[in-house]
Amino acid sequence: EAYLVKPFDKEELFIRLRKLLDLRQTLHDKYQHINLGVNSFQESGSLEDQFMNKVRQVIEAHLDDESFNIKKLCRELGMSHTQLYRKFSALTDITVNKYIRQFRLHKAMNLLKSSDLNISQIALEVGLPNLAYFSRIFTEEFKINPSKVRQSETPIERNGE
Repeated sequence: EAYLVKPFDKEELFIRLRKLLDLRQTLHDKYQHINLGVNSFQESGSLEDQFMNKVRQVIEAHLDDESFNIKKLCRELGMSHTQLYRKFSALTDITVNKYIRQFRLHKAMNLLKSSDLNISQIALEVGLPNLAYFSRIFTEEFKINPSKVRQSETPIERNGE
């Protein structure tokens, strides 16, 4: 990602390396967070933004499918397992499985705050039908039990009801 002419200037090399590391960290910070909005990464229209939007759209389309996995994601994206892992690791610094799980959990949090569905229904909606597992990983992610979120939030009224 950088070109240096020989002989290398040691100081220039270290500056370039630092800038590349900073750029990588910026990408990780940008793409690591779960964004549930439509086309969440639109600012620059870069290839990375398009890729992450496509990943998000595919996960969203298969959200209630508990059998949705990396193999199916690769098929939908038209990428090999290795390509997906490399690209995803370079952009997010987390695994694809963890991203899918976090996406499901953030969607569940959104549903807990904005709907009147019960926790079991929400777990099914996000493809995590085992309620005990759902509750455990939800609590790990947000440091709060799903039932506590429901108790502390009032559902948004829909359709003016």
